[in-house]
Amino acid sequence: MDIKIAREVAARIWCDQEVSAIEMDVELAEEIAQLLASRLTKRAADLRQHCGHHAKYLFRLGNGKLICGYCGASR
Repeated sequence: MDIKIAREVAARIWCDQEVSAIEMDVELAEEIAQLLASRLTKRAADLRQHCGHHAKYLFRLGNGKLICGYCGASR
């Protein structure tokens, strides 16, 4: 996952109703973004290695699973 997108996702956490009254901790948000970026990038690389298809075929399902739109492989 691109770090810019990961930062947007991390920032959105503080928009959730349960935590919206809590002031965003910028350092924690950055740690979350780094974690998201590294984990999802690793999962995408694992799937590419598994099925061998280009990253443009990979997409993420609502449950967080990555799937290859070309061959249907998932991780």
